[in-house]
Amino acid sequence: MCPNYRLDQCVVDLRLGGETQNGLGLYALRIERRVGSAPFLSWFNSVRLVEVRKEEIVLSAATRFVAIKIVEQFEPQVLECFRPEYPELVRVVVIVAAPAAKDSTGPFGR
Repeated sequence: MCPNYRLDQCVVDLRLGGETQNGLGLYALRIERRVGSAPFLSWFNSVRLVEVRKEEIVLSAATRFVAIKIVEQFEPQVLECFRPEYPELVRVVVIVAAPAAKDSTGPFGR
């Protein structure tokens, strides 16, 4: 295993057509099983895997509130889901994703 693992190198669950809706790859299934379906849909819907470093997982979330809650409430469960491939992990870092650029043509697409 290399110390830095980028999302574009992530193995995804082929049972889901090669990709998952939320960008967590095969880890989405593991996390959902650990935390339950309702919390997973509530808290991890907007979460994306950015990279896995030697000792930390970097995720991105849509808001600061979600980022804080994931670390506070679900860090141990998330770490357990990644540990089979990355046993050295000790922390989860959740960054806030940059908002998508707005179209300059306005809402009606002039």
